[in-house]
Amino acid sequence: MMNTTSSNSNMPAAIQELGQQLYHSHHKYKESALRHRRFRHRDIVPLIERLQEQSASKCRWPATRCRVVRSI
Repeated sequence: MMNTTSSNSNMPAAIQELGQQLYHSHHKYKESALRHRRFRHRDIVPLIERLQEQSASKCRWPATRCRVVRSI
């Protein structure tokens, strides 16, 4: 559970709610292949390439807008 100390009382309720929603939905977006906080470039490049391939196949825009503009 998120830390709800008195320092959070100064934040607007909408920001607190957003923070709680993000905290509770983290497991949906966490990359399971990254098991440690520290990882190397060679560990993450295949993940990014796979994500680019998946997003290109799901693209609804014309092909000129879906291509990757620059390499990693």
